[in-house]
Amino acid sequence: MSSSSSSQALGNASNGEKLFAEKSCNLCHASNGDGTFGGNSSRFDIDALVKAKNGLANYIDAFMPINLGQPSDCTGQCALDIAAYLETFKTVASSSSESSSSMEVSSSSTASSSSAATEPSVIYAYNFGGGTVVAGDTVFQQEDFVESTEHHTSTIDGAISGSEINALHKNQRWGSWTMNLPVSNGHYNVRIYTAEEYFTATDERLMNIRAEGQVVADQLDIYAEAMGHDVELVIEAKNIQVSDGWLNIEFSATKDNATASAIVVTSADGTRVPAPQTEASERNGIRYEPITCGAPIIGNTQIFFGPETNNHWGWDWINYPDDFRFNLSTLRFQGLEVYDLQEQNQKAPEPDCDGDMTLRRTLVRRFEQGHQHANGLGITDETFPALRDVESIIIDLKLGYGTKVPPVHLNDGIATLTIEAGGQGVEYIKLDQNKYLGQWLRITIPADKLGSGQPSKMQFVAEFDGGPNATTAGDNFMEVDVNIHQMLFKMK
Repeated sequence: MSSSSSSQALGNASNGEKLFAEKSCNLCHASNGDGTFGGNSSRFDIDALVKAKNGLANYIDAFMPINLGQPSDCTGQCALDIAAYLETFKTVASSSSESSSSMEVSSSSTASSSSAATEPSVIYAYNFGGGTVVAGDTVFQQEDFVESTEHHTSTIDGAISGSEINALHKNQRWGSWTMNLPVSNGHYNVRIYTAEEYFTATDERLMNIRAEGQVVADQLDIYAEAMGHDVELVIEAKNIQVSDGWLNIEFSATKDNATASAIVVTSADGTRVPAPQTEASERNGIRYEPITCGAPIIGNTQIFFGPETNNHWGWDWINYPDDFRFNLSTLRFQGLEVYDLQEQNQKAPEPDCDGDMTLRRTLVRRFEQGHQHANGLGITDETFPALRDVESIIIDLKLGYGTKVPPVHLNDGIATLTIEAGGQGVEYIKLDQNKYLGQWLRITIPADKLGSGQPSKMQFVAEFDGGPNATTAGDNFMEVDVNIHQMLFKMK
């Protein structure tokens, strides 16, 4: 691994060695003889720093020696000299001309530096904890491929200093999580946007990031690196080699929690690929078939929801928690826009579907006695055909990683939706997340399961169908993260 920076330190390493002792740096950061210094929360590895040379000098200038309460005792040339001295302990060259398998890591804050470069193609762009954000030519989508036993996201008010995309910092994910992104074999660049939006001092959060097992950040103190609270920090790892079809990125922390607001993956020689597909299955007469988004349908069809339709409507009580006494802490996201189905203009381009407009939302059902659909999607059209003339109803959707199903004794542990043909009937759609998470599915429902007459509407909600404790589960919620490409009638 190598570190890269657009500027070089102008320090004197020999003088820096003397200053390291004179300024009592060795009290907390004594050399361990292997390129690491100090122990416990004071430990750092000179080979694993995300700080570039001038970044390290700036950090020393602003914050050191912190434990002696004298952050102004080593500024200017003193900081540059000590940074130069520490660089002599690196065991790998600081060069961008290494072999193609070498990963380069850097970080930048607009409080200390700025740069511009021509970017390769965007492969993935996700907004952690929030909905779609458009920034120039980049569309940040609601997070996907996030694997975690912890479901911590939060919404933050206020501006982030130095950020040109403040909307990305409205939401953040925190805790520990992993992303496994399906890609072709090749080389990838990862850019992570974060800021210290909670703590107001150094050494409160120490986070770690790994990409394909290699260190991107080791015990990173965001506050120290960004030089303040609510200051954007961009962490970049370049030239990450993937040889198994999955780009693996891990977020963890040595102290408190990892946190990030957004991530962008780019590549010049790699591409986004569909997740590996499982076999088709059938349940209660309904067929579940993994597909590539946009796969053709043979026969005469009538679309009632698709990339170019605009007759859908919806409702949302989650953004009005006082009305229904929602305990938002039980929901997976606090980025409430991911649940909002009231507006018609919420579709966004989907790369999986060749840029077609799709609607991604999380449908919610509370497990409690009584009828309470927290939100839902509806379509009304006077030209709906009579179901007796329809062979099947087909729904193409992707089951996303925002799906959350409470314990197995509720709803059999399976994410469940219903489709209702207004005035006719209702049918359950059981989405087994252990099989189909992260995959596009074609769901085929025989029309006669819903009736024979003309529907007054088509309605799509999360639902439960029992379980021994389903009516006494209180604030347990099922959240079904779906990205809908199209819904249609296949005519006889």
